[in-house]
Amino acid sequence: MRSSTLAVAAVMVAALLLDDVESSEIGVPLQFVYNETSSDRAFTDASGCKFVQWDGTDQNGVAGYPWITSIECPEGSSFEAEGIADRGHLRFFLKQGSLTANGRELTLQGDAYWMNEASFVELAIGENTFVYVVGAEFRLKNASYDGAHRSTSFDGDVTERYYSGHDAISGADALAANGHDGHIGNGTTSARDLVFSKNTTVDPPSVTVLNCAPQAESYVWYHTHPAGAMYIPYAGEICFDTDVTECIVPGEARWVSPNLFYKEHFNKLSEVDDAAQTLVKLAFAGNTDGDATCEHPVTFGVTNFDPDDVSGQPNFDDAPGGAFNQWGVFRTLIVRTTSIVTKTVSVGDRR
Repeated sequence: MRSSTLAVAAVMVAALLLDDVESSEIGVPLQFVYNETSSDRAFTDASGCKFVQWDGTDQNGVAGYPWITSIECPEGSSFEAEGIADRGHLRFFLKQGSLTANGRELTLQGDAYWMNEASFVELAIGENTFVYVVGAEFRLKNASYDGAHRSTSFDGDVTERYYSGHDAISGADALAANGHDGHIGNGTTSARDLVFSKNTTVDPPSVTVLNCAPQAESYVWYHTHPAGAMYIPYAGEICFDTDVTECIVPGEARWVSPNLFYKEHFNKLSEVDDAAQTLVKLAFAGNTDGDATCEHPVTFGVTNFDPDDVSGQPNFDDAPGGAFNQWGVFRTLIVRTTSIVTKTVSVGDRR
């Protein structure tokens, strides 16, 4: 009788585990494209700035796609806000214009600012500015909220981080570097990266890619992103090749799951992007792997890319079924984040 009961229990446990796996597979798409069609809401607020919002499933972009809010302030309009990020961490990526966070101004394309969960920001977005806000839902709680206790035992007291392209190019930031890109055109062409290493265990690494490659060399071979990744285009078009080709342009974005093995290629756009030209001129100056005057560069940001840890970089070595020259899917996969994820934990009244 006991063995029969154990057998039934084992079957029930196996069924529960199987249901968990199946529901997980169904719930996580291979990729998600943020564009006008997929947006959840768009509006122009009293400041005159336009907001487009996409609801996400995972603020860290590992087991699902993050929330995104794009903020575009035309000439004569600006946006200000302050408060505490009570839904999770937020990352601000500057496409053009001026972004000021807690008194520090960022002005170069690709500059970024990260704020940890439960931290405070005083935010100012200037006119002629476009900013992506990536991570948790973009909501700042009233500044009178007293926040949370921060433990120093695991870098929990780290509240913010600035990623300045000027600092990476000049060498003023020891955690940032301006180097040749080893992936576009298999590392043989005109492309550079501004990479930012982690400072602590909790602030995320970051990278800005500057692609001046000729059209025939403007691709990245089949790979996966082991922790998932967000592609944030600033100039040019990025296309992702599987059984279909999905492309994104500035104002849009794309998230890819760790499960997808794919190829990407890049197209120059005819529009002149002054912010991209300024970035490229600064980053390529004095280097031998490109022309500082390249026309119509492709520039973009990538998240969950760790320059110091191979497990947080694109994986070209593993392919579903060993099919390295075609796209494929790892149906289930064990993954992790590129930095420690902090959470706010509260308890009820003690009785």
